[in-house]
Amino acid sequence: MNRSRQDRIKELESKKKQLEARIQKLKAAESAKKRKEDTRRKILLGSMVMKLIETGYWQKEEIYEQLDKFLDKQLDRKLFGFLSYSKMKKNDLQVCNWIERIFDTFPPLAVSPSEGGGFCQGRSGARDERNGGAAHP
Repeated sequence: MNRSRQDRIKELESKKKQLEARIQKLKAAESAKKRKEDTRRKILLGSMVMKLIETGYWQKEEIYEQLDKFLDKQLDRKLFGFLSYSKMKKNDLQVCNWIERIFDTFPPLAVSPSEGGGFCQGRSGARDERNGGAAHP
């Protein structure tokens, strides 16, 4: 009888490991889905910005001036033809606030850029004008 309890414990531990593996697999799939959705949103947003520039609704020079201030990775800067890092620092609030104003013109997403995962995430001191100027967490 004592042996059967040990066998039952081993059996349950094996099932536990299988369930933990299934849980991990489901979490990974959900994470991948969220990354794909985020990438799709960025692509669509970029397409919209390009269309607004093409139609003359937004001025390319203004967008590129702000983009020059925003981009800090050399590879990204090279893609847009910027030679070196802009004089403005990564934490520059002007750039951050400018981008937030762009997002204010769109209907809210499931997660707004100011609530996590957005342009100002991790930028110390960034202010959210929609929240009475309160600092982002």
